[in-house]
Amino acid sequence: MRGWSYIVADLGGSMRPLVTVTLIALLLAGKWAQVDLVVTGEREDAVELRVPLNTVYMLLTGIGQEKLRILEELSRSSMDVSEIAQVLGKSERTVRTYLGELKKFGLVVEDRGRYSTTSWGRLAIEYTK
Repeated sequence: MRGWSYIVADLGGSMRPLVTVTLIALLLAGKWAQVDLVVTGEREDAVELRVPLNTVYMLLTGIGQEKLRILEELSRSSMDVSEIAQVLGKSERTVRTYLGELKKFGLVVEDRGRYSTTSWGRLAIEYTK
């Protein structure tokens, strides 16, 4: 899996044990690749839900207080690296590292040097309260 950067797997069907094992493997593969779980209903007009497994993993293992604080600040308004560093009292290098992790997990996005939370980032804030 180390040669892949993005994995798509269709886990539909009735082989629940195989689906479970595959899902666990995909969670582990999240270290090397972006893995999204796509959930759809069986009807043609069913809504599709895309769940980034990296985000689920981070929520289950814990996000860390400093990263959570960044998410909370960004949920109020978008900020650049220097603004976040000033609010946190951390170096810009440390903030860039944290933002890189949060971006990898789909919790923040960057637009022209300014960062803001995604819907998953806002969910992470609520989940960790």
